[in-house]
Amino acid sequence: MIDVLLKLEIEQKNSFLKFLKQKTRRKDNKNVSLAKAIFKDNQQQFKAKEGDNAYRALKKRLLDNLVEFLAEEIIKQEATVEIVIIKQIIVVRRILQLGHYKEAFKLLAKMEQKALELDHFSLLSEIYHTQIQYSYRSEAPDQQQLFDAMLANSKAQLNQEKLNMAFASIQQQMQAENIDLGAYITSTYQRFEIDDQNGFNYKSLFQLANIANSTGAYSNDYFSVNLFFEEKIKTIEATRSENAKEFPYKVDLMINMANIYLRKKQFNKSLAYISKAETTLEQCV
Repeated sequence: MIDVLLKLEIEQKNSFLKFLKQKTRRKDNKNVSLAKAIFKDNQQQFKAKEGDNAYRALKKRLLDNLVEFLAEEIIKQEATVEIVIIKQIIVVRRILQLGHYKEAFKLLAKMEQKALELDHFSLLSEIYHTQIQYSYRSEAPDQQQLFDAMLANSKAQLNQEKLNMAFASIQQQMQAENIDLGAYITSTYQRFEIDDQNGFNYKSLFQLANIANSTGAYSNDYFSVNLFFEEKIKTIEATRSENAKEFPYKVDLMINMANIYLRKKQFNKSLAYISKAETTLEQCV
């Protein structure tokens, strides 16, 4: 918890102190005092003054408040687009109930495009569900096209969940010694029925590289990090056309690979991946 508090920006620290003050109007707000002590690296003096039991109780309460504060911050800063679409879906459903079908379907089409840009399968599912519910109306899009879109989205969402389970399993196994990770990922993909198209694209390879990078940092042993998936990067570059939606994942993948090779002290390979990341960024401009 102390590490998290210390990593807050100055503005966030001030906002957190204000948040704590609003939680209680007592003049001797010890939660505020503890937070200030941590910010000034004086928590040991605070602990000596309050006693071990009181300090532990205050620290636990401060942690609960920190989690609540960060949750509110994340909602404010990160989920804006998703929340807007969710609210719009609620409004559109009300508009449909009132019989304004033409206007509602226009709004749903715009929301669909935004959700497609985000690859947000759960939002798309809600949008398609709403469109299909009223697809008997003449103002609605082609019903069969809606059915096809819903089924395709459901398949994509299922593939995403399969990958999520596979990566969780792979991450657990990467911590084990004497394991052939290349063989393990092959068997894991077979277990969850994941094909190469989904299992080895820039997004999924970025996730694998991120796991490898985190494993090296956790164990402080980058030299033993297994880059069993590196050949798949070359395969994609050689056989698949570039997709602009994958560029952010490609850049992150290249940066992760560059970092791993830097830690391995293989500087030429690190520089090669940095160059690829820069080239991809230029394509985004």
